[in-house]
Amino acid sequence: MAEFPPRYTAPSKRKNQIVNGVKMCAMCQINPLPKGKIRYCSDECSKDSMVRAGFNLSWRLWDRDKGICADCGCQCEHPSKKVYSSASYEAGKHYAEVDHIIPVEEGGGSCGLDNLQTLCHNCHVAKSALQKKTKAEKRKSNG
Repeated sequence: MAEFPPRYTAPSKRKNQIVNGVKMCAMCQINPLPKGKIRYCSDECSKDSMVRAGFNLSWRLWDRDKGICADCGCQCEHPSKKVYSSASYEAGKHYAEVDHIIPVEEGGGSCGLDNLQTLCHNCHVAKSALQKKTKAEKRKSNG
């Protein structure tokens, strides 16, 4: 897994580079823009940019992971059944949540699907609590 630089620039905020008079893709910054394209060289770059900007994120993750929690392996409820407060979750059901593998504060924000995983609510809460505890211990040991 590639680590993200601390000051990662979201593709949606990047400008198209011009190399030797040719406008390059704002996402991959490698391929020239084909005739008729304004910002991205392909549908793949366009979709990746949308994921990194947060559009349709949970749906794309659902398509990839099929709603399986990466930690405990349970089958989660579909994102269309999203409940916005954990207090209103139905007992015994697992709700899919999006988790950053490399935490946002460590440079994992504005990432593609490669840094995201599906976790059920319980696993996500447990992982977040462990990260918070580890961060507190690290801060305490540093002084």
